[in-house]
Amino acid sequence: MEAHCAEDRGPLMLAVGWILIGFAILTVATRLYFRSNLRHGINWDDHLVVASLVIGIVGGSFLTKLVQTGGGKHVQCLPTGQIYPVLKWSLLAQVCNVVGIGLVKISVCLCVLRLIDRARRRLSQFLWVLIAIVTVSHVIQALVFLLQCRPLNALWNPKVKGTCFSMHVAYTAGYVNYGVDALTDIVCAIIPLSVFHRLQMNTRTKVALSFLMSLGVL
Repeated sequence: MEAHCAEDRGPLMLAVGWILIGFAILTVATRLYFRSNLRHGINWDDHLVVASLVIGIVGGSFLTKLVQTGGGKHVQCLPTGQIYPVLKWSLLAQVCNVVGIGLVKISVCLCVLRLIDRARRRLSQFLWVLIAIVTVSHVIQALVFLLQCRPLNALWNPKVKGTCFSMHVAYTAGYVNYGVDALTDIVCAIIPLSVFHRLQMNTRTKVALSFLMSLGVL
């Protein structure tokens, strides 16, 4: 039992989390550098990526608090009073994750829209519908997290009397989100490949745009 309770994956969680955030900072900086040298420059899709990065950094701070309060350890080994802050910081980190990913998906769709707006009207309409679906699904997922208990602190504070709905609701919303995100990734990866060769631009610009699209998906 002692060996079981001695296991702590918190430091690993923290290291991986901040490494990914560091990679995201580098990726966004690279994206903005390339975009600033293109004719249309910085646009709304870039602003959304920056907003997602900021939210990701905030989420990283919540992850840090989560690990500091015992996240990464077996829950049955934590003192009762330590479980509650773990639940709180875990919830806040998940909300940041949902909102940040949603902004990235919308940004990628907007980037593709800029390329095909005048080329294929039906694809543009489809992408706007996809943006609406992504927005709704991520807003619902965030609300599920924030409204699963009323009041919210009843989720982690047993002294607060409240009502909570079944966790199956959160699981269902999460599965729907995963499906929408997977569809968005596939669509936004395939459409540019089928459109770029039809656009009037030199090879260098096509390669740069392809690289930017890959950064958006990442």
